[in-house]
Order: sequence, then structure tokens, then C-alpha cells
Amino acid sequence: MPRPLVIAHRGASSTHPENTLAAVAQAVALGADIVELDVHAAADGVAVLMHDRALARTTGRPGMIDALNSIELAALGVPRLADALETLAGADVTLCLEFKDGEYRPPELAAAWLVAQFERLALHGRAVANVPSLAVAEQVRRRDRRIRLVVDCAERPHDAAEAARIAAGLAATGAHAVEYEQSTVTAEAVKACRRLGLPVWAWTANDPADWSRLCAAGADAILTDDPGGLLRYLRVEL
Repeated sequence: MPRPLVIAHRGASSTHPENTLAAVAQAVALGADIVELDVHAAADGVAVLMHDRALARTTGRPGMIDALNSIELAALGVPRLADALETLAGADVTLCLEFKDGEYRPPELAAAWLVAQFERLALHGRAVANVPSLAVAEQVRRRDRRIRLVVDCAERPHDAAEAARIAAGLAATGAHAVEYEQSTVTAEAVKACRRLGLPVWAWTANDPADWSRLCAAGADAILTDDPGGLLRYLRVEL
């Protein structure tokens, strides 16, 4: 059985602050296949790394991330995506960039900014883009079909027929892969997606019992806060 890809969720976030350069560096040092990071547009249009739109949880400051420019955010410890790319220079690792602004900006604006970042930062060969909706995915595909898209699936298939229906809708977006919340991943969903050439990525699993279930279901990749733990588990179990 081939092992699933190990995706470091927000970097090695079980041991380092999420979406930081330290978390990125540690994920690479541990041997993660892919490093997943969350991306927002700062007020000056610069791509910065943070999961929440609200600043409070990770910086202790009130307000929204898109209200401050990248220099102001750097003072709060929020790195730029460009900083992460420098940290990854020379590393044989793929980035999965979850573009969060599509959750609160119109799809066409979110897609235009995403495409601009791929061009400005030369991301086509080193990153995939995770988008929050099929509307954003469609807008990205209209602008740049070279961008590899990962699309979230909010539905939970209850049988093989439903899994096939969901997979067909996802394949129509031209997605590179589909992300299921880990508790919704079933062998039927994986098989239906694979028949259409769609790998299934499962997020976010941190418990060995979940890792075992996902491997048995055939998940192609597992997002985890603990990439080191998952890699150790896979070396023993597979």
C-alpha cells in the first residue's frame, strides 16, 4: 500500500506557532511532502500568512488582517508569503496555499488577486491553490488554467451513488485534488474521486486512530498539525 502524502497543516503547528517561518522550517526538517499555509491580502495587496481574518487569536490585537498593511502586520509577527518562499529556497517540498480572502471578498476579486500572486511570486511550479468555493475555482480557471487547484468538499457522501455524484461535480471544476474533512472520508468517496482522476486529501487528522482509518480508506494525503508524528506512524504501520 503506498503511503499517503504528509501535509503539514499551517506548518509544523503542533510544536511551533501556526503559519510562521519557524513552523515552515520545522515541517521541511521533519520531511513533510507538502506544507499548507493560509494566505490573506494585506491592505497594501501583499500576500501574508494567517488563518483567521480577525487578528485577535494569534496577535492579541483587535481588527481585521486586511485593514493593515504588510509592514504593520510584520510588526505583529505576521510573515509575508514571500518570506516563506525564502525559507523554503532549495527545499524539495510543495506548498498548498489556502487563499482565505475568497471567504469574504467577491469571487472575481479573490480570483484575480490569487492569479496575480502566482505570477508575481512565480508559484506555478511550486504551489497548489486551495480555494474556498466552486465560484472562486471557476474564476481562477477562467484566468489561468495552469494553476493547480484544490477544492474543498463540504458534502458527506452516504453511499457509492452519492459519492459518484459529488465527485463528478468536483471534477467539473478542473481541480487537481479535493479536500474532505477527515471524518467524512470513506472508501466510496475515495474510489469515486479516483475514477475521475481526483486525489483525496483529508483534513485535519492528529490522532493515530484517524490516521489508521484514513489509510484504510485509501486517502491520498493527510493534513496534520503533527507531521513528525504522522511520518513516524507511517514508517511503522506501512
